[in-house]
Amino acid sequence: MVASLIVFWLLISPGAAVVAAQTSPMEVYQKYLDAYGRGDVAGIVALFADDAVFVGGGGCRPTPCVGQAAIRTAYERQLTGRYQLSLLDAQVDGETIRWRASVQNEATHAASVARIITTGTTDVRGGKIVALRALPDPSDPETATFIAWQARQAAPMPSQLPRAGDVAPHTLDTLLGFRAIGVALVILGTAHLVRRSAT
Repeated sequence: MVASLIVFWLLISPGAAVVAAQTSPMEVYQKYLDAYGRGDVAGIVALFADDAVFVGGGGCRPTPCVGQAAIRTAYERQLTGRYQLSLLDAQVDGETIRWRASVQNEATHAASVARIITTGTTDVRGGKIVALRALPDPSDPETATFIAWQARQAAPMPSQLPRAGDVAPHTLDTLLGFRAIGVALVILGTAHLVRRSAT
């Protein structure tokens, strides 16, 4: 009887069907894509759960960003200047969407590539994104070029090589620390020998 009433209520209540549809994973992900396309950082962040995990651009790779504040900062970094995200493929598996997308932004422009391909997953629970992981696809030649460019940016070559005899301050501190430990061991060893010979 109760089940029949619920079905009847769903049939006569158009608002109930809309609420159910809004919480489907693909519907939530589409809202994410729409907000990204508008550059709406607040709209993007509102779709994430309070303790959501994000792995992707804007400083959240390889260490993930956790929570809305960190995710907001990441998207503020991502959505500056030129940007475009185009969904190429998406497959829903329960609460997880596996997708592939084309991305263009200031970084791809600086690297002189037309676009990169990212693949990832978006996990949705209770109408909120609880995890979104986006990684560049190195099997794509342009993306591989971009990854190599990023690596060069992260570890720039020194402007000049150190001269012979130059010691970095942290290396000197380490050496002095080892010297102090060595002196302490010599003193302890000598004290032990003195005590032993006195007995």
